[in-house]
Amino acid sequence: MNTLRLTNINLHAPYKVMQDPEKHNNFYFVSDSGARFDIDFIINESIIPSGAYEFGITNRRHERSPLDPKLRLTIFTSSAGVLVAGSRG
Repeated sequence: MNTLRLTNINLHAPYKVMQDPEKHNNFYFVSDSGARFDIDFIINESIIPSGAYEFGITNRRHERSPLDPKLRLTIFTSSAGVLVAGSRG
């Protein structure tokens, strides 16, 4: 997997995105309401032989982050970071 450039992502994401210390391809951020969102990127070579990324976002504790526009922008910025990192491979 190509390395995400968290510095670049965090220049544009309203919430600071951090790498999960336990899982190399997992990242997370915490919203203003205190909800933690885990972001997973997994390469899947069964879709395209050169590899495609599967994207997942999980709110494991099911905490609310109501009407939070920064949530959406952070998710979009993080997924765009994967696309840019992948295009350099």
